[in-house]
Amino acid sequence: MGRAASVRSLNSLLGSGHWNSMARKRPVGRAYSRPVAARRPPPHLRRLSRYNGRWISVIGMAIRMFKSHLLPPQREEPDPACAHAYLRPRPKLKSGTITERLVTVSHLPYLSITKTGRFMSSTWYVCSSCFADPDIRAWIRSENGPRGCDACGGYDSPTTQLGEICEFIEGHIEKFWGRAAEQLPYESAEGGYQGSTWDTAEIVFEDICVELPRDKTGRLYNAIVHALDDEVWCDYDWLSLDEDVALKTSWERFCEIVKHQRRFFFHSLGGNDEDRDSYSCGSLLRAIAQMSDQLGLIRKLPPGTLLWRARPDIKRGKSVTWRDFGPPPKEFANQSNRMNPPGIPMMYVASSATGATKETRATSSRVGCWRTLREARILDLRNLPAIPGPFSDATRQETLGLRFLNSFAKEVTSPVARDDRVHVEYLPSQVVSEFLRDFEFQDGRLDGVAYKSVVDPRTWNVALFVETSALRDEEEPRPASAWSEPPTPWLRFVRAIRT
Repeated sequence: MGRAASVRSLNSLLGSGHWNSMARKRPVGRAYSRPVAARRPPPHLRRLSRYNGRWISVIGMAIRMFKSHLLPPQREEPDPACAHAYLRPRPKLKSGTITERLVTVSHLPYLSITKTGRFMSSTWYVCSSCFADPDIRAWIRSENGPRGCDACGGYDSPTTQLGEICEFIEGHIEKFWGRAAEQLPYESAEGGYQGSTWDTAEIVFEDICVELPRDKTGRLYNAIVHALDDEVWCDYDWLSLDEDVALKTSWERFCEIVKHQRRFFFHSLGGNDEDRDSYSCGSLLRAIAQMSDQLGLIRKLPPGTLLWRARPDIKRGKSVTWRDFGPPPKEFANQSNRMNPPGIPMMYVASSATGATKETRATSSRVGCWRTLREARILDLRNLPAIPGPFSDATRQETLGLRFLNSFAKEVTSPVARDDRVHVEYLPSQVVSEFLRDFEFQDGRLDGVAYKSVVDPRTWNVALFVETSALRDEEEPRPASAWSEPPTPWLRFVRAIRT
């Protein structure tokens, strides 16, 4: 029998849905109508096996099981030598029209194999719901391809071609990994590349951990693996650490120095001229200030913002003035706080009266209310921007900077026991706040540092860099000076209440 006859016999075998008694019967209709002669396998194949009086083709069953369980589907028109194809109606779309799509014998389209043996899965249309990553989902929705997913069979989300999705993924991998062929030395006698390497699939599914929530059978996973370029990746710069890792290790070294080695003259310590990943204490503080400015963490409290300061030591019935709720006098600033050491007063205020009382760990207190008279510039550590995902539009520098700043903010705002002891845990944040107090940002110097309350999640606190000259009473006139113009107050006392 010639090759053409074999192909016709195989197509007739795969085109029939009735030769296999164990196969699910299909509804008879226009979409599945086919010649009667094609409903039974040819005689030379029917003689291969006989079971319970019904003819079963062992070869046809093996091919059918292989195609339905091992190969993922495709939208591309299959090769005529692979299987017989039929038209099946497509569900109604929003426009009310009915379209037809090309499918193979099974209820799902199959993945065809070209003459070179390469899987042609890049022409699939995959929907956004097949991915869990929010950035990939958003990008697929922005492409707004036709409804109808070749991976999950759903019509509830926009689609785009799998080849374009893989190009999108590979383009973002380049932001955080380097190509081994361009960076690493290669020694065939030593086993290949001289350094740590990963292939594209390892990065996507093991390092980044891309999830495919609708891929229950692994078809989409296999299709992505075959569609991705066979690229070997290494570290972004194999001779140095990533920026966030270098900053993190330098911060840990900085904390060790200010806690247990040096307290005053430490700016040049911690650095190493031979190590480009090492920051000295001074360069680390400048890097923190510059990143905070570049990433938009310097924000403004609008005029009219109400801020509250609690005093639990004021006895009930005692007459109070605005001076009782300002920063403590220097001779009484003997407590180590989060942002200031003993002897250097700062004014700690909260966004609510109850939150201010809870910060004192007292059940009740006298609370003074202050109103801002101008915009107050603060370093805002309350709600830092979320760390961008690997497939977001953020640059590499923004992503690594936010990684470090999120861990930095968590450490400097961690709770510490409130007592009369000098806590060395506060020393790093005290040094940072003192440096930021005099640093010249793009819009000028800071007025304070805002951070979340650790005792009341609904409240946020501000450590203000203010002196008594920045405060005034609602009714008290400004003092006149014959020698110089007094500083303009920007905090006005409103009232005092008891909580």
